[in-house]
Amino acid sequence: MWLRGFSSVPIKEKKKWDALVIGAGHNGLIAATYLARGGLTVAVLERRHVIGGAAVTEEIIPGFKFSRCSYLQSLLRPSIVRELELVKHGLKLLKPLCTSFTPCLDGRYLLLWPNDDQNYLEISKFSKRDADAYPRYESQLHKFCKFMDFLLESHAPETLHGDSYLIDWLRDKLHKSVFWTRCLQHALSLGQKDLVDFMDLLLSPTSKVLNMWFEFLVMMEVLNKMMKKAKGAGLLQGFRANGRRDGGVCVSHLLFANDMILFCDAYEEQILHVRMLLLCFQAVTGLKVNALKSEMVPIGEVPNIHILVEILGCRIRSLPMTYLGMPLGASHKSPTVWNPILEKIERRGVHGSGLWRSIHMGWEDFSKNIRFEVGVGDRMKLWTDQCWDVHFTRRRNDWEMGGVDDFLRTLGSNLPPTENGDHLRWKLTKNGDFDVRSFYNKLRSPLPIIFPWKGVWKVKALRRVSFFVWTAVWDIILTGDNLRGRWMDFVDQCIMCRSNGETVDHLLLHCGKAYRLWSLVFRSFGFSWVLLRLVADTLFGGHLRTWRVQMTSFLPFSVALCLTGPGLRDSTLSDVVKATFAADSIIGTMASIHTPGSGYVLLHHVMGETDGERNIWSHVEGGMGSVSLAISKAAKEAGVHILTNAEVSKLVIEDSGIVNGVLLTDGEQFCSSIILSNATPYKTFMELVPQNFLPDGFVRAIKNSDYRSGTTKINVAVDKLPQFKSCRLNYPEVGPQHTATIRIGSESMEQIGSACQDAWNGLPSRTPVMEMTIPSSLDKTLSPPGKHVVGLFTQYTPYKPSDGSWEDPIYRESYAQRCFNLIDEYAPGFSSSVIGYDMLTPPDLEREFSLTGGNIFHGAMGLDSLFLMRPIKGWSDHRTPIRGLYMCGSGSHPGGGVMGAPGRNAAHVVLQDVKKRSR
Repeated sequence: MWLRGFSSVPIKEKKKWDALVIGAGHNGLIAATYLARGGLTVAVLERRHVIGGAAVTEEIIPGFKFSRCSYLQSLLRPSIVRELELVKHGLKLLKPLCTSFTPCLDGRYLLLWPNDDQNYLEISKFSKRDADAYPRYESQLHKFCKFMDFLLESHAPETLHGDSYLIDWLRDKLHKSVFWTRCLQHALSLGQKDLVDFMDLLLSPTSKVLNMWFEFLVMMEVLNKMMKKAKGAGLLQGFRANGRRDGGVCVSHLLFANDMILFCDAYEEQILHVRMLLLCFQAVTGLKVNALKSEMVPIGEVPNIHILVEILGCRIRSLPMTYLGMPLGASHKSPTVWNPILEKIERRGVHGSGLWRSIHMGWEDFSKNIRFEVGVGDRMKLWTDQCWDVHFTRRRNDWEMGGVDDFLRTLGSNLPPTENGDHLRWKLTKNGDFDVRSFYNKLRSPLPIIFPWKGVWKVKALRRVSFFVWTAVWDIILTGDNLRGRWMDFVDQCIMCRSNGETVDHLLLHCGKAYRLWSLVFRSFGFSWVLLRLVADTLFGGHLRTWRVQMTSFLPFSVALCLTGPGLRDSTLSDVVKATFAADSIIGTMASIHTPGSGYVLLHHVMGETDGERNIWSHVEGGMGSVSLAISKAAKEAGVHILTNAEVSKLVIEDSGIVNGVLLTDGEQFCSSIILSNATPYKTFMELVPQNFLPDGFVRAIKNSDYRSGTTKINVAVDKLPQFKSCRLNYPEVGPQHTATIRIGSESMEQIGSACQDAWNGLPSRTPVMEMTIPSSLDKTLSPPGKHVVGLFTQYTPYKPSDGSWEDPIYRESYAQRCFNLIDEYAPGFSSSVIGYDMLTPPDLEREFSLTGGNIFHGAMGLDSLFLMRPIKGWSDHRTPIRGLYMCGSGSHPGGGVMGAPGRNAAHVVLQDVKKRSR
């Protein structure tokens, strides 16, 4: 075993330490090393018999050494490798020949290389368009990774707690200002378009990110090539920007996020060519060019501008040549330029405002729907309002005086019914209050049809099915319209018959394939039914009460779903490519590829690098335990003391809320005023810290954090190398596909989504999604000659399955065999080659490695638990409510993986606080 009882001196002789670190995982060891280099005496306490935490190598089966939990290296920060001199201490990375290998059951495979040219050929086998887009997609991710480098190596400044001394408070404010200034500088360096894309990546599901980026990059590249070809043919003329040394460059168009600036001469022929080119682009890609939002800007005198605008169907605009009346480019600091402008404004004053005119434009329609109600008469103006004054046309006779008196008494006795003032009342609402909805419904034209709401919502069908039919009636289910809105190309034709345009009525009723399905259903029910022209007409009458008609009312719902399902599946392009990339976004999580925010985990797995190359996940010679071993050697060199089999039972905290040490399970106590916890936030605060020292809100936030995991790690010893029937490169020896990350069960986005849905329903995935690695293909020290170790990182397995228990050996064996049988479909004979295996389910990961919920990241990596929200809001700078207690594990900023950044950042925070106290 690795480093059993590892210590440089008998640690029991010294009980007082400047700092104690709970947990000898990679983050704890890194933090301890930086603290020792900062002049502190440091001890690391590890509960297990071996150091490394999840980054550990263990010989579970005789002769076979497994990277038991973590299995590949890429995320470890280059600054840590450089500063701790880990290469000198024995860290050796083994780069794979290929980065990713996805075998398919239909005989195809996707093999990605570090080389762009080879990747283009591989992706072209599935989609040439995706092959064209992939370099820009990869470049975009790498650009975001550069932006993330700064965040990863900076501790978050935002906290709910503050310093009590003015100088420290000012210094903290200055640090925050510097941090946010640098963040802003890095954000501005991305540019507006890239910044928007970066926010989409953080907020959007992986499925949307991949669809949007790949399809959008392809479409923009198509338009770019079409423009260049038109320019080369002499159909368009741009302008030449002369350079100082050469002949300059000819600019015909500039592409932006969703826009384009086109430069051409003011000739009708060229504008006509532009119109034809845009129509061709629309026909080829299926995207709509919005001419109404397009604008034509003349430069100089263009007498035929109205003819040109009519050809293109756009609007006329002019470039802003002045600002506040001052010409662009003028010396804006000169008083002589500003004085005439200010004098003009002073003379005009507030006159010239057209605000009331624009408000009054809708008064005619608005006034028809209001009435004036008199309350106490406080708003009445007798000289302008229409009032009734009692005037008799002749003198009253004596016998009429009684009637006149009664009349006046009647008027005088009718006082205002309310004590409220006079007010306007809105006629279109019952309460008389104005709302936008009622006025909007009054202004818009009446609906062209009577909506068959009973035929949609009164039918006893599933609510989601009724909702789908409701969208069909409103004509908003067309595949082409929906895909165009997601930057995906689609020709406007029925995807089933490919002979008519796509409309809702044709798709669901009149298409040849749809009609055959309708006829089959009619024969099954034994009656005749004439299909009506519209979907809405078909649904009328579905609310009738007879049994036969009620049965008939289900038919439109059933047939509609049968028709649209295959059509949507057929429209998906290069699913293998997208699923290969999407698999990175679900590693170690319980999230789906359709979960908002899952795009960040996709970026998280691209952040790492090997020898300066991004997205290269390397094996480590000797297994992942060699990473921890190299760090421990650097720690030993700095004077750190490490004790194994030293499990902490609780923290010793003074009544004042200041930490004073730790108590081990064997009763031994170690004293220190500084403690760094490499455990999960839940274990630290719910098990090690007495609850009475923590604020109630803090405790609730820790308990409510997401620690779910869908990961089960299976380490397998095999007697022969797995051979994939779709790819037999270098057969029967080790081929490039064996050194890569092998993706099993990731042939389609639907397959990954279904696997997650099984786990959400409480069941282990029927078709698990697996990352398969064979480290012995590069490292011969891990297994006997001719034999190999195989790592299976499987998704999804719920912590508590609803159909069994992970404590049941038969249940565990059935899941392991399910994974082996799935591999057999791609690599026949794998199951028969298994010598033995070690299986770690979520409860096993929690019990063995103290990973709460079995989550390898110490907590979910969603957007609500990253950066300033990790581990919880207000406590992201590694400090805690307990003075002297710090978090240095993956549950703190910036997150999980064998990265080392949490440990390094936490050590810097501790050293800053020590320096403050010493002043």
